[in-house]
Amino acid sequence: MTHKLKNIIISIGLLLMTQTSALNAQTAFPPLIPLPQELTVADNDAPFVATLPAQILTDTQAQPAADLFSEWVKSNIALGDTSNKTTGTIVLSVKKTAEDANPEAYTLTVDKDNICLSAETTSGALMGIQTLRQLMTTTETTITVPACDIKDAPSKQWRGLMLDCARHYMPLDKIFTLLDAMSFMKLNYFHWHLTDCPAWRIESETYPELTEKAAYRGPKSERYGGYYTKQQAREVVAYAAKRGINVIPEFEMPGHSDAAIIAFPELSCKGTPKAIPDENAAPLEWQSLKWFYPTNEIRPLCAGNEKVFEFIGNIFDEYLDVFPFEVWHCGGDERTADIWNNCPKCKARMKELGISEGDEHGLQQWFMKRVSDMLAARGKRPISWAVSRSDSMNPTDMDELGNGAFVINWHDGAAFAARDGRKVINAESNKLYLDYLPWRNYMGPKRADWFPIVDTASIYAFKSVPDGLTPQQQKNIIGVEGCLWTEFITDAELFEWLYPRTLALGETAWRDDQARNDLDGFLKRVDAIEPKVNAMGINYGKPITDAAVKARAEKAKKNPPQY
Repeated sequence: MTHKLKNIIISIGLLLMTQTSALNAQTAFPPLIPLPQELTVADNDAPFVATLPAQILTDTQAQPAADLFSEWVKSNIALGDTSNKTTGTIVLSVKKTAEDANPEAYTLTVDKDNICLSAETTSGALMGIQTLRQLMTTTETTITVPACDIKDAPSKQWRGLMLDCARHYMPLDKIFTLLDAMSFMKLNYFHWHLTDCPAWRIESETYPELTEKAAYRGPKSERYGGYYTKQQAREVVAYAAKRGINVIPEFEMPGHSDAAIIAFPELSCKGTPKAIPDENAAPLEWQSLKWFYPTNEIRPLCAGNEKVFEFIGNIFDEYLDVFPFEVWHCGGDERTADIWNNCPKCKARMKELGISEGDEHGLQQWFMKRVSDMLAARGKRPISWAVSRSDSMNPTDMDELGNGAFVINWHDGAAFAARDGRKVINAESNKLYLDYLPWRNYMGPKRADWFPIVDTASIYAFKSVPDGLTPQQQKNIIGVEGCLWTEFITDAELFEWLYPRTLALGETAWRDDQARNDLDGFLKRVDAIEPKVNAMGINYGKPITDAAVKARAEKAKKNPPQY
């Protein structure tokens, strides 16, 4: 292999092939995930080397990036005119180049004298500083960054990760680590699933019964649970914002609401307290569904009860100052069928609204539009799960929320929603559900046999924009989101299930479908970047042995998992 590569320009189509050549010529060049749109490596140019503390010159708009950098590397930060740079300085600036420029675009130039990061906005500076984080090598006394020139911007606006904290409670330190790792990969939306059937996970001063009665579960011998105070939630929001991440809270309704109904049974159609297993019962193998899913006792909120909407409005009002970002998730999926059709209040509501008798889907359309209007009146833009109305999950059967609502597609609905003019976040379950198996010899308890394999390679190859859409319809696919549901995942296993697959999510979210065409090169980068991921307190998941798989199967025969 020749070592006479002068200026290797790495373009989208041949990016990894050329970077491999660059790596052979300049073996110290670090792996980058996601890969920048354009990268030029000058292998004969000297790297930037400076003694710590690093000297940073920044303007006001780029200062958040400087502050974040100083958490990783001891730094002196000076606020001033970034054109007055001196040798050995890291220069950060925000300069808008065009009205239609991508707001997260940035350029990063490194030579022996300076590191210069220029971005379109503060958000772009926060993206670029993560690239610098991946490039740099530090010792106790120095920082070294290889010479290069990068021009970069995301292909997708929404690059999300959903964490279900309702089924299993995740401690704050794990959430902070996750947010740090999300920013490392330039993911910018943290979708926080806080309420569901198994638990209500956030403090309510208006309704304290929600956490008193529905934040913990299980018999006395294995009492399990927890919740976040509003102050802790504010800390999560602030920590995320510092890293360029917006926090999207989710309050599930009208289905997946059993935790609220445990606390307030009058919000259900039945109106009577739910049967909960005896607290002295012998514990089964630890599964989250068993305590708040008694047989035939899954209940939605009652669409015919005005107290339900009073409750929802009060909940929204209580958390307005906790979750300031404009987008909130209001659920909308998997409501249990035929409960509303047998509820006198719901049937009366259908009659009042002129909805055909027995048309629960029509009633849900009304319910979700009313909730959407409630959010809009409070300055929020709603999101709901796609395919929310149909028991058969027909991808054309979606609630229309209005108010500029986003749709998260999880079941074949992306193309329909995009053609219908809706803004779509593609979270196709068979490709982006991270609780599905990373490999056949997976970790943890026995899953259902139908669980598909969603491995790193399939996420990297995910076609985020479906075929058959016009160019304008393609623009309605605004991003992707990986989802981690935690029926079987405790905090101890959290990162093993997320990594290394979430690295592929970062690449898929940042780069166009056509640009991801070198799986072998990507997997090499995944291996090479592992030490930096480990340094954040995250270990990659690994397949378990065949013997462990056999032992798990034998255990499941004696104590079948409850799904």
